[in-house]
Amino acid sequence: PIFGAPSRLALLSSLMERERTVQELVEATGLTQTNVSRHLAVLRQAGLVARRARGNQALYSIGDPSIE
Repeated sequence: PIFGAPSRLALLSSLMERERTVQELVEATGLTQTNVSRHLAVLRQAGLVARRARGNQALYSIGDPSIE
């Protein structure tokens, strides 16, 4: 289940505050970069998280307005 992992809920909670980079999500959640990237991929595939490029960085935000 998408929401079954507490890590995914922590990421979504952090993204509800504002758009963030992977590094900012690592710092906000205490997860490793590998775990953050893996969970973001699952959340993106489910349409819950959106990604946009800014230079050489990727910014993540809530992609499904029903989450907020």
